[in-house]
Amino acid sequence: MSQVRAIIGLGNPGADYEATRHNAGAWLVEAVARRAGGELRADRKFLGLHARVQFEGRDLHLLNPTTFMNRSGGAVAALCQFLQAGTG
Repeated sequence: MSQVRAIIGLGNPGADYEATRHNAGAWLVEAVARRAGGELRADRKFLGLHARVQFEGRDLHLLNPTTFMNRSGGAVAALCQFLQAGTG
């Protein structure tokens, strides 16, 4: 059984979407970061806000792409490639 290594929270940027259900995934990632004592920071290689935290004894990558949901594939692919390369 594989373990979860990353949580990617989709959302939409901008004030028009700030308090809408479109950002529920991003809110989850923010809550996990807070609970783990981590801070999401801008990371250009992942096209979003990223944190690496220890959560319930596991090393976990958190990512909130800073693109619109329908453009988040690039951010997801970048993090997946990073993890598959064994550098994370």
